Amino acid sequence: MQVRSETRYLIIASNDGLFETVDLDMIASDERIMLCDAWDGQPIPFDHGFPLRIWLSVLFGMKQPKWITDIEVTDKYKPGYWVERGWDAVAQVQSTSVIDTVAADAVYASNGQQLVPVGGIAWAGDRQISRVELRVDEGPWQEAQLRS
Repeated sequence: MQVRSETRYLIIASNDGLFETVDLDMIASDERIMLCDAWDGQPIPFDHGFPLRIWLSVLFGMKQPKWITDIEVTDKYKPGYWVERGWDAVAQVQSTSVIDTVAADAVYASNGQQLVPVGGIAWAGDRQISRVELRVDEGPWQEAQLRS
């Protein structure tokens, strides 16, 4: 089946009432984008979108309908479910980090300093995190140890 040249979007609707508009140019430019009914040879579990979901590696999940029931091919843009409610129209994953663990009960001394272990998350969607730095109060920036 050929898509007409004026066609620009897919409007993807899901069983939970959500829908999203996906630009065909974005799909054509990123070979990682896929409609998925299985992952690693196994059917996608219901909680992850069975029977069909779309995976867009560079966008937040609000742009990736699960439980797909309908795909409309169109030349007209329609704001998606969350965009209609004021959420970001692009929803591209930005690099972010957060400290979510401070081990105050595990303080230790090293080189004459009191050190408090901290842990957190650094995330950049489909891009790898190569380095994280942190500082305490107005102290110097220090490179964190990364684990995957």
